[in-house]
Amino acid sequence: MSQAEKDKAKEELARRRLGEEWSVENRPRVLEIQRRVEVASFIMNSVLSLSWGNPSESNIWSHTLLELASSCAKVPGLAQISRTVLVTLCRCSQRAISRNAWELGNVLHVVLTSSGRSLGASRVLREVERLTTEEKLSGEAIVFVIPLLRANLESELVEDPELLSASLNIIAAHCGAESWPAAMELARAGAASWLLKILAREDALFGRASDSLMDFVETSISPKKHMMQVLVGLTYGSSVVREVVLESMSSIQSLASGTCDENVDLTRHLWLSLRDPDETVRARAQEIRELYPYDVNPTRDLSFFIDLLQSPHRDIRHAAAKSVADSVLLEPNESLLRTTLSSLFASYRDAFLPPIKPNQRLTKSEERIREEEGSRLLNHRMGIAACLCDLGHSGALTEEHIPIFFGFLFFDGMGDPDQEVRHLMTSSGLETINGDGRECLETVLPMIDLHLKRKDTSADPESLARSDRIRESLIVCLGNLVRHLPPKDERVISAARQVIQTARETPSEAVQRSASLSLVPLASGLRDEEQSLTDPLLLCVFGEKVSYGERKGASYCLAGYIRGAGFQGLKRLKIIDRLRTAFSEKKPFPRLGALVLLETLASRFGKLFEPFTIPFVPDLLTSMSDSNNDIRSSGWLAAQSMMAELSSQGVRLILRSLLNGLKERQWRTRAGSAEVLGAMAFCAPRQLAVCLPEVVPGLALALADVHPKVIESAEDALSRIAAVARNPEVRQLSAFLLAALKDPSDKTRGALDAVLATEFIHAVDAASLALLIQPVYRGLRERGSDVKMRAAEIVGSISAHMAHATDVLPYIELLLPELQKTLLDPSPDVRRTSASALGALSESLGPSNLHGLLEWLLGQLWSCTVGSAERNGSAAGLSEVVRSFDDEEFDEIFFKILEREKGIIGNPILVVAVKEGALMFLSYLPLASESRFADKLDLALPFVLRGLAHESDAVRDASLNAGRSLVNVYGKVNVLKLLPPLLDGLRGALWRIRENSLELVGDLILRIAGYSKPKPGTLGDSSMIARRKTEDGKDRSRAVDTKEATLERDRDAGSDNDDEIDDEDGDAEAFLGAEIVPEDTMKALVLAIGDDMRNELLAVLYLTRCDVAIRVRQSAVRVWKMIVSNTPRTLRDVIRKIMNEVTSALSQDSEDRRAAGARAIGDLAQKLGERVIPDVLPLLEHNLASSDPKLRRGSCEGLGELMLASTRTQLVEHSVSLVRCVQLALRDSSASVREAASEVYSGLVRTLGQHAGETVLVGLATPALEGAEDAAEDGLRRALEASGSRVIAVIVPRLLSEPLTIANAKAIAAAIQVAENSFDTFVPQLVESCNEALLGDSSSRPAVQVVFGALALSETLLGLLLSELFPLTTSLHQETRNVGIEMLEILCEVVVQLPENLLGKLFDCLIRCLSDCEPLVYEKSAVALRKLVASVGANTIGKDIPVIRQMLRAARAAARMNAEEEIDEDEIPIPGLCLPQAPAPLVSVYIEALLQGSAELREQAALAVAELADFTSRESLQPFVMKLTGALIRVVSDRFPWQVKAGILLALNRLLVRCGPAMKLFIPQLQSTFLKSLSDPTKTVRYRASVGLGELSLHQPRTDPTLNELCNIANSLEVTPGSRVSSLEAIEQVIRNAKTLSESSRASLGTRLLVVATDPVDVIRKAAAAAYAALLSRASSSAEIQGMLDATCSTSASDSSGEHETAGVSLLIRECCKTAGTLSNWNDLDFSHTQTLVVQLLASPSELTREIAVAAAAEVYVNTSDPSLLERIGALAIDDPSIEVRVAALKACGRTGEDDRFLAVIPLLIETLVSCARERNTGIKFASERSLRVLLMDVNGGERSGVGPIARKALSVESRTWLTSNWRRIHAATDTDAE
Repeated sequence: MSQAEKDKAKEELARRRLGEEWSVENRPRVLEIQRRVEVASFIMNSVLSLSWGNPSESNIWSHTLLELASSCAKVPGLAQISRTVLVTLCRCSQRAISRNAWELGNVLHVVLTSSGRSLGASRVLREVERLTTEEKLSGEAIVFVIPLLRANLESELVEDPELLSASLNIIAAHCGAESWPAAMELARAGAASWLLKILAREDALFGRASDSLMDFVETSISPKKHMMQVLVGLTYGSSVVREVVLESMSSIQSLASGTCDENVDLTRHLWLSLRDPDETVRARAQEIRELYPYDVNPTRDLSFFIDLLQSPHRDIRHAAAKSVADSVLLEPNESLLRTTLSSLFASYRDAFLPPIKPNQRLTKSEERIREEEGSRLLNHRMGIAACLCDLGHSGALTEEHIPIFFGFLFFDGMGDPDQEVRHLMTSSGLETINGDGRECLETVLPMIDLHLKRKDTSADPESLARSDRIRESLIVCLGNLVRHLPPKDERVISAARQVIQTARETPSEAVQRSASLSLVPLASGLRDEEQSLTDPLLLCVFGEKVSYGERKGASYCLAGYIRGAGFQGLKRLKIIDRLRTAFSEKKPFPRLGALVLLETLASRFGKLFEPFTIPFVPDLLTSMSDSNNDIRSSGWLAAQSMMAELSSQGVRLILRSLLNGLKERQWRTRAGSAEVLGAMAFCAPRQLAVCLPEVVPGLALALADVHPKVIESAEDALSRIAAVARNPEVRQLSAFLLAALKDPSDKTRGALDAVLATEFIHAVDAASLALLIQPVYRGLRERGSDVKMRAAEIVGSISAHMAHATDVLPYIELLLPELQKTLLDPSPDVRRTSASALGALSESLGPSNLHGLLEWLLGQLWSCTVGSAERNGSAAGLSEVVRSFDDEEFDEIFFKILEREKGIIGNPILVVAVKEGALMFLSYLPLASESRFADKLDLALPFVLRGLAHESDAVRDASLNAGRSLVNVYGKVNVLKLLPPLLDGLRGALWRIRENSLELVGDLILRIAGYSKPKPGTLGDSSMIARRKTEDGKDRSRAVDTKEATLERDRDAGSDNDDEIDDEDGDAEAFLGAEIVPEDTMKALVLAIGDDMRNELLAVLYLTRCDVAIRVRQSAVRVWKMIVSNTPRTLRDVIRKIMNEVTSALSQDSEDRRAAGARAIGDLAQKLGERVIPDVLPLLEHNLASSDPKLRRGSCEGLGELMLASTRTQLVEHSVSLVRCVQLALRDSSASVREAASEVYSGLVRTLGQHAGETVLVGLATPALEGAEDAAEDGLRRALEASGSRVIAVIVPRLLSEPLTIANAKAIAAAIQVAENSFDTFVPQLVESCNEALLGDSSSRPAVQVVFGALALSETLLGLLLSELFPLTTSLHQETRNVGIEMLEILCEVVVQLPENLLGKLFDCLIRCLSDCEPLVYEKSAVALRKLVASVGANTIGKDIPVIRQMLRAARAAARMNAEEEIDEDEIPIPGLCLPQAPAPLVSVYIEALLQGSAELREQAALAVAELADFTSRESLQPFVMKLTGALIRVVSDRFPWQVKAGILLALNRLLVRCGPAMKLFIPQLQSTFLKSLSDPTKTVRYRASVGLGELSLHQPRTDPTLNELCNIANSLEVTPGSRVSSLEAIEQVIRNAKTLSESSRASLGTRLLVVATDPVDVIRKAAAAAYAALLSRASSSAEIQGMLDATCSTSASDSSGEHETAGVSLLIRECCKTAGTLSNWNDLDFSHTQTLVVQLLASPSELTREIAVAAAAEVYVNTSDPSLLERIGALAIDDPSIEVRVAALKACGRTGEDDRFLAVIPLLIETLVSCARERNTGIKFASERSLRVLLMDVNGGERSGVGPIARKALSVESRTWLTSNWRRIHAATDTDAE
């Protein structure tokens, strides 16, 4: 045996001995464990037996048994039985647990054994969540769910929102008081901590978790139990979580009532919350503090707060620090304060990581642990520093503790490597100094001096850095401490010198900066020592042999002093001049010093130094291009400092010059500009955001410069901009971004890929954005779709990660146009990404900052010049943009897009574009705004469904896509909103809507059932139901276009057709590419929509299976098979719903729907066999009694289809029910139902024979005869129509043989409607029957109305009826006329339309009866006329107004003949029109013609109104005067021929005469109308207007305004002579009719008329003279009359007077004398002046003047009887050379002899007259003969008494002989003949 084998044997032996020894020692323990396992196994078996034998008992002990099972589950030997026990316990529990017992038990076993999550736990929790909505868990049942909740919610790896939501829902369901046992179990398990973890996530679950915590705390938490699991939430970092915890605590009953006992934990945490940095949290805590008045015990509780100083949350650390300080103040105790400080100091010194040994190397895990520990220790140091700061601020430190406190700060705290900790330590020292400054002077000031004078000689860099940090803080403390000294204290100057010396000797910039800050407050006290302090500093700054650190320190001190001294100090020291001088030096050191001083001054003055910055920019540019490296570096630092303090305005001032500098010819200038632009990266963030949008593009262009130095400077500048980027991710990407800027063509894609591959966690600042924008902009302009998509995606992400969203605004003008272009890209991915980018920009910036984007999107959406791709992109973009709108703007855009189509008229292409755009918008909007769009589903879905049947393919596709989008988004949550409109779509009249709605229904069912959509490339590619095509590639739907093909195909048998479809297209599973279980789908449907909606869905689907379109049928069969596994059984279950759908379909107007209903009836008859009639007929009969008329009609048509589909044997068997149904339908109140019932009746007669039809008629006729309603009579009519004329010939005579009742009348009316052509023989008998009925009883009138109403529907029968009634109205018997006119009245009431010939005859008859002598006749005639006009319409009758005028004149003549006494014809009205309201029908006809008729008809209507005023009485016409006047005024103001205006004016005049007082309201309008008509060119119109003004003046209180206006017209030379004449005539009328006319008015009017009287126009002179004469007649006294006569003579006929003037005077004299002679006081007048003037006028050379003057002389003679006038008149008649004058003189002779008192003149004139009568001139001859008749004859034509002898005596023989021979002729002649 070898040595190795021996060694191996020894080792084996030793191992055995060791095992034996271990067995001996541990055997008892092993046996004990074995025994315990056996006992546990026994107990578990017992538990198992108990669970099976007594489930309720085991359920009570579920908590204990679960703990036992969970303990045993970890033992390997008991694992299996513990699993079985867990499953059994679950089965014995509540339904929600027992239904998932097996899975829950197994999951519990895994969770309990592995202390982690199980993959099945998620599924179990979701199922439990669903079941708990139906039934809450008990306390015994929820213990099975708690382990799963704990494993889910306590795990740090759970990120599934749905799983968290399910867990939260379970907890929330059991937090309330109604689930108190379950809530207590959750409290024992620590559920409050789970809720706090969910709250800390601050996501969508926050609200529900907050409510759950409120309920949970109120129900299960009290200060005595489970309080700590809630209080721990007050130490969470989120302020909202702390607020929610405090709010929930306020619901604890004992706290709310103020009866809570002290709880130490509650006291501590409440004290902490009262000092929370968040104000809201403090307010909540204060509310609880008022109810819980317990304070902390500092001795007991300080350690709790000190421990919280190491919290990882900043707010908690600060609250704890404040709590420590306040606790110390609460109980002043020197020992406690000393102990606290010692504890804090010791904890601080221990809060550092041990240094790493020089040769020690750490693994990655050790590095991570060390990093985590370092972060924890840093938080601890921050907390201690914050606590020390609060202690210093509180003033708790006494004089005894100050040296200890500051000693710790100076040696330890102020040298901390972390800046924040160091800042807090320095702040604690400052707070102590500011609080107890004077007490600290003696103690602290020497300590600071000692530390500043001590020099650190260590060579360790860490030690030197620590020393510099301490010096920095010491100088700050020294500056604040010295401020407490008096201004003149020597220690102030000493301290300043100490600060300056330290700054110059210490090369640390932080120390120098602190020294500068310390000198600022001291400068005001150093004014006297300014020279001694600043001269060395200036010498050091601008000196040559000075180190850079000393120069920098001197600059800082000088800048600090100048900042404290202000601009006066800057001016006193001439700093700006020194700087300019230094920059002009050629030596480098002055320039270097100037740059360093500029840097420090800019940093110390800040924005106040900006006015001095701009002038030094050229010097900066020069220094940056200097050959000296130190000057370039200092120039760069100075530029950096100066740029950092620029304002936005300063940036704008500098930026433009720098950008222009990049374009200069000198490369050094370009390079320097690039350097300074790079320095702008150190501007303040806001200024950086202003300048970078221009800086980066400028530098990017500089990268392409030809000079390498310029390129290098631009690269350096961009690198600096990248260096100041605050975003860490952008800094990592800076290499890619800068490369893209250098080489955009090749590197842009790589940069975009790098950006997309980076996960952005931090906010993007302005500098980062500037680097990102240029590559993104270049990417948007690339040709490749992938690059554009990447760029657009980055744009969308940028806006979400911006620190300040407004930083993007400067780039909007750059990015927005490119995004708009990519939005219209052909690639869908590019469009989608661009839309998301636009939405993100709109959400972050607000729509108002995207100027014009919304209008552009809407324009693209509605444009008819873009393609579908562009419109699709604009729709996607718009949906994303409106997501950022508020609710009001969102609704406005939504409705604007949906209603845009309504405003388009006459442009079908635009309508299609708008429709397509709206549907595309709806397809994207649900995805973009899911929650807000949910409320619009009710509006959007019908709009989408309507688009499914559009004639445009693009609109249909867009509509289908929109529907799919709605289904996919809302298919689960809003199924009850989606399904009803889709079902309505399945019921649609157009097959395209049905097909596409079916597709959407299929998708919705799959969504509800949880099946995924088919994969691309399968048969169900586009949707659940693919578009089927025929083998030749054409759409099968084109085969359903013709009616013949449809009807032929619809006769197929139901199940056979389905089988053919199945064989051809396969089953639903093969179609969908997945296994579908109909039972599971049906269960999911019932669970989602309920049984009623499920049944309705099945009924609609079954009806769709029978559709006429084969594509719809095939798709419906597939959807049916997805849900239904046993069709016959399902049909029996939903037969009632199916029949309702079928009957509804049969009642619709759509032929396709009715055909589908018919197919369904046949299919039901085939599938249900002989059972169809027993099952279906009762349903149809029940539906016939429904309140829905459509359902009743459908049932009736379904009954007809059932009869067609059934055998005669089956129908005979159910004939009684069939007859009853037909009778019920024929009596239905709906006409459509009765129409359908008549068709069923015909089918019944055809199938069962004539006997069945007679049975139905008997059932209908009896109720009709006994007074059934209108429906029954209509049913009888329809039945009669179906029966034919044979039945009518029998029933009508029988009805006429009986007295006319309402029932008989309705039956006769039904017969008339059915057999109109054969009823003419019954009309005379019918009139006779009506005559007898009306004579016998007035109650028979309704029956006559029914009969006449039926006859009036037939033109032939109506003519026969009128031919029978007209003779009755002319009967000599009064009673017969009364009945005849009453029947005519009834006919006028029921007639709707009359032929023109019959209407004229009827109207003539009624108007003729208006003049009947019997009052009853013309009263009924008036009523009949009113009813006729109301029935036929005024517009119909208005066309015959000329005929109506003739009829009325004839009636007027008849009335005159019937008058009993002689009355003036014009005063005889028509009796029938004198009744109240009798003129109403004629008025309505006239008004209608006036307003709507032609010009001729309007004229006739106006004349008819004028006649109506004569034919009626004032009382009957007065109610209609207002209507007539208004209509007349309205028409007269329009442009119509003069005949119309003349007629209207005549009518208005007649109305004024008849009913003038009633028209007072229209006086202004009438006056305006008449005045306007005076200017009409037609004389008739003007005359009637003047007459109207005269009539109107009778009703005017004042006529002065009217007369004034008329005078203005008469005096105006701008109007036509005709208008002036008419105005003068109107003046005459008004003067004569006016009620009052004042003297002043008469005087003024007379003066104006005298002016017009001399007008050159003859007619105007005559009218003016007539008006003046009328005015003379209104004179009130003889003096006034005399004055007016004299006024006429005032215008003497001088030689200079014109002919028109003398003629006018002559006319005035003639008219005035003529009028004066008619006055009563004419004898008092003096005509001498008048006579003298007339004599002068008779001698005038003017023929016209002499002609008129002769007539005037005659009138003067009539008034004066002066014979000399006769002689002159006679002389003119004989000798005047003018024939006209002689004729006028002869007529004047006749005027002088008109009165018997003037017989004396006959001897003087008769010879002259006879002599002239013998002349040949006819004018002279006729005038002479007329005057002879006047002189010799009286008014009756006889000879005047005594005239003969006088005449014979005066005549010569010859003259007497001539007169005797010619007297007979002269006597027989008349004035008219003479004329």
